[in-house]
Amino acid sequence: MNNEHFANGAAATDVAAVRRAWRVADGMMVAAFVGKLVPKKRPLDLLEAVAASGRRDIHVVYVGDGELREACRATAERLSVPATFAGFHNQGQLPSAYAGMDVLAL
Repeated sequence: MNNEHFANGAAATDVAAVRRAWRVADGMMVAAFVGKLVPKKRPLDLLEAVAASGRRDIHVVYVGDGELREACRATAERLSVPATFAGFHNQGQLPSAYAGMDVLAL
């Protein structure tokens, strides 16, 4: 992994602009999932964990796409968890996406 690529990209990022693009309200923490939205990666677990925490100051962002996107969207709505689906990002776009996150769920 080229850490310099990510560090330089993050340093050049306007984090506030990234969060605005994701429609994250001021004062919200961003918890994100990066990857394919497929059963093997269990992207729904992030929404369940945020809902179970009882916190209302967490906005979930999904960077990626896949067969579970609509299930994630429906679950976010059902659980009243604010969520943004940013879609697929290529390697050149990832540093700025990572800079906009507070927590990365693996």
